[in-house]
Amino acid sequence: MIYSILITILFIAFFQLAQKSLGFSWGYSSIASALRNSIANWKNIGSIYLLTAYALFMLLPLFWGITFFLKTDANVVVVILSFSWVYNWTKYIFLNEKLER
Repeated sequence: MIYSILITILFIAFFQLAQKSLGFSWGYSSIASALRNSIANWKNIGSIYLLTAYALFMLLPLFWGITFFLKTDANVVVVILSFSWVYNWTKYIFLNEKLER
């Protein structure tokens, strides 16, 4: 449980540092464009903060799910759902696909 809390705190800290350094606003489109720009300009310290926050964001459901379901058979479901989490967020942010509703 301590690792889940630590990753959550690190995610919040790196995201706040990236927001202060890069100056993007809250919202899907601005964060997605900031992430795409961070890939292109990865040597900037704000980009490193944002990419680290994104990597930690991808790990959040895995760590929190394993925290609660480690001793059960549901941990397999948690791993599968976390793969889906990473795939969908990566697809919508970096491949610029839009949600169809």
